[in-house]
Amino acid sequence: MALLIAFAIYQTNKKEQKIEQRLAPFNAVSIQYLAKDKTAKNRLPVTGKIIVIDAESGSLIPFEEYERQLNPKHIPTHPDEVDTVILQDCKWDKVGFYSAGGDGLQESCQFYVIKPKERIWSSWGETKGSMPPDEVRRRRSSTSDVKGGRAIIEFLHGNLK
Repeated sequence: MALLIAFAIYQTNKKEQKIEQRLAPFNAVSIQYLAKDKTAKNRLPVTGKIIVIDAESGSLIPFEEYERQLNPKHIPTHPDEVDTVILQDCKWDKVGFYSAGGDGLQESCQFYVIKPKERIWSSWGETKGSMPPDEVRRRRSSTSDVKGGRAIIEFLHGNLK
């Protein structure tokens, strides 16, 4: 049994190392991706090879969180290939509370589309997630606490060209 647990931990660590290695070259230049010379008056298109950066941490959101939803032609393999950066700024807003305890939370995300080669930014505005349920119903495998997880997938589905 202990050997099985040790193997599972080894596999998890190996997977995390692989993700970190894949993101390292992009994180090394992420500050350059966010350089801003001007702001576009209109929304910039979401095209080409894209990366997603979390505004709070300044780090890339791992490709694994959204790449299965995309055509592989939109996933860069090298930092120089990035055509579009999506800066995602998500937070949880308290919109109610439960009688049994706990806050009713709704996610809101602000999205910015950046063309790093031209150093142009555009705001796409805020999107809000669905309202919380009337009562707490939580399954053990729930991913509802992952900030921005569903929001970026919905954003990409609706706007990626």
